[in-house]
Amino acid sequence: VSVSGTATPGSQFNVGTTSVVYTATDALGNTATCSFNITITDTQAPVISGCPSNFSICSPVGMWTPPTALDNCSLVSFTSNRNPGSIFPAGATTVVYTAADVSGNISTCSFVVTYSPVYVTAIKSNYNGYNISCNGGNNGSITVLASGGTAPYTFVWSNGATGSVLTGLTAGTYSVTATDVNGCTKVRNITLTQPPVMNCTATVSNVTCNGNNDGSISATTTGGVAPYTYLWNTGASTPSISGLAPGTYSLTVTDKNGCVCVQSLTVSEPSVVAPLEGSVNVYEGGGITSSYFNLNTITFTGGTPPYSYDWSTSGYVQYSVVAPGQINVVYSDGSLWSVTITDSNGCGGSDLIFDNYPDGTEPTAQLDIVYYEIVADDGLTGGSITLTVEGGNPCAGGAYHYEWDGPGVWSPAGNTNTGTLTGLPSGWYIVTVTDCGPDGIYNNADDHETTGWYWVPAQLRGRSKTELPGFASDALQVYPNPFAQSATVMFTVPETMQVQLTLFDLTGREVVKIFDGIAGKETVQEVSIDGSNIPQGVYLCRMFAPELGIQTQQRVMIVR
Repeated sequence: VSVSGTATPGSQFNVGTTSVVYTATDALGNTATCSFNITITDTQAPVISGCPSNFSICSPVGMWTPPTALDNCSLVSFTSNRNPGSIFPAGATTVVYTAADVSGNISTCSFVVTYSPVYVTAIKSNYNGYNISCNGGNNGSITVLASGGTAPYTFVWSNGATGSVLTGLTAGTYSVTATDVNGCTKVRNITLTQPPVMNCTATVSNVTCNGNNDGSISATTTGGVAPYTYLWNTGASTPSISGLAPGTYSLTVTDKNGCVCVQSLTVSEPSVVAPLEGSVNVYEGGGITSSYFNLNTITFTGGTPPYSYDWSTSGYVQYSVVAPGQINVVYSDGSLWSVTITDSNGCGGSDLIFDNYPDGTEPTAQLDIVYYEIVADDGLTGGSITLTVEGGNPCAGGAYHYEWDGPGVWSPAGNTNTGTLTGLPSGWYIVTVTDCGPDGIYNNADDHETTGWYWVPAQLRGRSKTELPGFASDALQVYPNPFAQSATVMFTVPETMQVQLTLFDLTGREVVKIFDGIAGKETVQEVSIDGSNIPQGVYLCRMFAPELGIQTQQRVMIVR
């Protein structure tokens, strides 16, 4: 008989129930069996080794060495709620490792990770919204407070300072590192600001006339911290001050933080507008017809150019501004003039009035030829001149005395003591008009005179008057005038035409032909007059267009 079984004594069995069967067999092959169950129960929990102790961290990332787990049978799981490198919230967090075997036996391992960050709070100086009161100042301060972590704390600043308070700071960024007792740190950057640069500017309006007190200053402030207060050395406390005399004025502007801006400003005045010289009179006479004139030279200085000239004239008066501050006045005997000079600020006025009025004579009462009318010579001595005279002291019946001179071809006929001459050939005519003076007696010492020069042209045939283009009022100009050696004649014509420029003396005699040629339409032409060999005196420069029979003239004077 033989016996066999599925297990033998000493065999190892898995956890749970295992059936063991034995079988007996004889020589004839007959068998018999028996069986029984063996149950294995596991009550031993897994073993966890290397469980970390509680620890603290300075940053939110926690790191540790994980524990290990073993079991007498076999593990089915080994888990944790946190792993190394996990992010932890501030405060204490429990980390739990759990090991489980196939029988459901469980072991745990736990430890506490505490994250205690260091916090830094900064308190900065405050000057109305800025940390420094004035631009470029050094009165800033920072106070830092640490929390979290584990006290006590130490502080180290980027400028090398230690402690929780910094003072005497300028604008900029400062860095502080706070460290707790565990070595945990916190870095905080703190910026101090300052107001923009404070600028006070001012616009000065100077005194208009010497000796006045109408200057003003208007100030404007930018930067700093508004509002601003103003204080002038005059005691005024407004941004603008007026009614100022010439001088230096100081301004102190203070902003809300007490920052100041100081300006020193000067109000100036123009120099006095004053005459420098009196008059220089020149007399020239002789010849068939007396050629007489007076030249007054007025010079003045000061004030603010450009200057304005207000003229009042009676009779033949010609004036020219030779240069700023210098005027030449040319006038015939008996003619009257007055000029009031002011500068660009209106200064001068009554201080700069020049005239040649006789004492006690009002300008409005001066003798003057106020209007004239000329009829051209038709070739049959058919020209005429008609004058209208006003002012002065008329003789009985409102009459005046007239003395005429004319060209050599003119033979006066009849009464020429009249304001109207007829039967005139073409040429220059000169008239001297005389009143009877304040005493009413003609040819007495108190008579007044005025003189006029008139050109009677030759009538043009073949074109009607309405077809003729005329010369513009400024078509002929002579400068300088008066002149000593040479002058420039500038002229323009309305269409391309032949032009003759001639210089005549006051008797109508041709002195020199200046130009005789074709001038282009509306083109400025310039020619020169050489007066070096011409006697000083008064002359007439005539521009004549032969084709059209039109002319214009300018009186010129040569003085030496």
